[in-house]
This record gives sequence, structure tokens and C-alpha cells, in this order.
Amino acid sequence: MAIFHLENKLKEAADISGISGVYWCARDMDPSPVGNHHFITFVYESEEEAKKVTSYWRKWNLEYFCEKNDRGLAIFFTTMGVAKNSKGDIKISFNPSSDLQSIHEIAKDSNTSWDSADYDLEAHKMPLNAASPEYNTSSDLMQAVLENIYKFKKLAEKGIEIDYILWDENCACTVNTIFKQCGFPKSVREEQGEFSGTDWGEENEIPSSFFDFSYIGNLATKEIHIPQCSWADNIDRENQTEFFTVSEAISQGYNGCAHCLLEIDTDIKDNAPEKKYALHLVALTCRETEDVTGADSAYLKINGAIVWGPEQINDNEKRSLANAPVVKFADTIKVELYDQDLGLVFDKDDHLGSATISSEDSKKGIKEVKIKGDGASYIISYRVEEA
Repeated sequence: MAIFHLENKLKEAADISGISGVYWCARDMDPSPVGNHHFITFVYESEEEAKKVTSYWRKWNLEYFCEKNDRGLAIFFTTMGVAKNSKGDIKISFNPSSDLQSIHEIAKDSNTSWDSADYDLEAHKMPLNAASPEYNTSSDLMQAVLENIYKFKKLAEKGIEIDYILWDENCACTVNTIFKQCGFPKSVREEQGEFSGTDWGEENEIPSSFFDFSYIGNLATKEIHIPQCSWADNIDRENQTEFFTVSEAISQGYNGCAHCLLEIDTDIKDNAPEKKYALHLVALTCRETEDVTGADSAYLKINGAIVWGPEQINDNEKRSLANAPVVKFADTIKVELYDQDLGLVFDKDDHLGSATISSEDSKKGIKEVKIKGDGASYIISYRVEEA
């Protein structure tokens, strides 16, 4: 089976339909180039599909991002990374900054230079017809991936967790198991999970017990619960039914329990929605660079994810931030400014400072915040609007 490589197609793609799909990805570990870090990426067919997929799972703050390639094509995408939680167990998080940066690097030739970090991303598209049963659309596979991540996260909340062990149940092993849960046979996963560089664990599997459970439905109340929910214990046996997926239950008119499945509690649509605001970045002005030997390679993060740059900027220069994504928030939002270094082992990027922007700036037009740190001086111009 021929493997479709996103890194070979993204820069020159003229049509999103040729590159949209679900990808098994591997990049250099951060900050070391020794070894691969595995993760999953969704490349959406349109912004409409991105909104539909990311809004399905309430309360996850599941976001999508946009890159433009060398042909000006807008690519909307979401990444799912695997890491350790504070207890040393596996956790799955969305849009880690290093994963986003690796997509950024392969979107445009100008996004990399000789002195910038290089994550050497490889991305293999998962073939829809190779699963059992086959998937009709990429959206169907995206929902199946998220369904399994959701179950993993819900079981982890109940204390059913597994250690993150670099030599076994690591990021590659977790990605492999998610695709196994989605119906891809071992032969396909062994082929799709082979990457250049140093790999280990990509053929190992986490026991299915960390992903598998059936939802318990209440025929009387039309609510579904996870098995560990105390409310599920009170359902009379004659009123119990079983669902294997959230989609199946919702399609039959069921609603998530407000206690154990708040993320899919459809009753919340009747409540007054939380007021949201949108941060529009306008411009970045450099008064003084951090690097006394020349221009900074500046980039901006919002809530830990890169939203603009890296881009060369020197003293008394100004850069438009019009292409930075509009980010929604409720009360406050954190913006951080960095200067990218050479990306060598143990050579961390310089953190030049941060600013917390408040919803109180709404309807006040363009405002400015000063960033000073590590000898550098910058001004970020922005505006806040109601979303």
C-alpha cells in the first residue's frame, strides 16, 4: 500500500481535497533531534468541517488552527499529542506547541531558515478503506479517533490510568492503539507507523481496557452514563440499554448525564451561553531586539500554542499580525513573545515576556501592550471584540 506523505504535498497543494484526512505523524523530539515523537493530525476539508468536528465535544476547548501554504491555500488542522501528566501517567492533549510548529514548518518554504529549529515532520495519511469496517469520510474517522480519546480521558478521570514509559507505553504506542481501536489491522498500522529516524514502541499496544467501555442508557430519562457513574447504578434493569459510541446515542435522541458526561450534555443548550470574546492581533513593533548581533526570530504564543512567526524582525521594525488566527476567550487570555534560537540540544528559545489581555478591552478599539524582557523591548497592538 502506497503511503501518502503530507510533508511532500502541503507546500504546493492547490486543492484541500487532495490533502485532507487523518495523519499518523512523527517529528524530532523537542528539543533533541534524537528519536521521534508521534502524534495525530486532522487536516480538514474546510473551515466548516473544522468547526463541526471541534464543536462536537463540548467543554474540551478543542480548537483548530490555520496555515497558508506557498500557493495561498488555507489549511485548517488540529493535532493530538501524547505526554505525561503530573503523576507520570499518559495524557492526551490537543495542539501542543511543538506539534503545531512542526506543521508550520512544512506549510511554506519561508517558514524555515538555516538558523531556525527543524522538527523534520513526517505525516502518513490513514487510508479510509483499510479499516474494518471502512470509513465513508474523513469526518467519520475523525469522530472515531475523538471517541476513543474521549473514552481514554473519561476512564483516566476515574483513576484507570497507565504509566508513561518511554520504552513501551509511549506516544507511538498510544497512537498505534488509538488506530487499532478505530479498526485498522496490525499490518496497516505497522506500515503507517514506520518513520525515518529512531522509533520505538510504535508496534506495542496499550490494553484495550484503557479505551473500552459501553455507555449505559436510561430508556426512561433518555440519558447516557459511563459505567462508573453513581446515577447509572440507580437505573432499573428493565430501563437499561447499551451504546458503544456517543454518536450512536445522540442520533437516537439521548443526552449526556450532567454528572459524568457534561461534555455532551445537550440540555446545556437551553442555558444562557457564557459570553465569549475574540482577540484580534494587529501588529508587532520592535523597539529593541534581544539579539545584539542582529534581528530576532520572533514568534507569538497564545495559551501555549504558536499563532504567529517565527519571523525576522529588527530594531524599529513593525510586522502585521493580520494573518494570526482570531482566538476566542471568556475572561482573560495570555500572549507570550519568544525569540527562536538555533534549536540545538539544550538551546532553548528566549522568552521575552508575556501579557494578559482582558475582556474589559472589548469595544475600546486598538490597544497596545508593552513587552520587555531579556534586554528586548516590543509593543503588541491588538483589539478585543465580542464574539
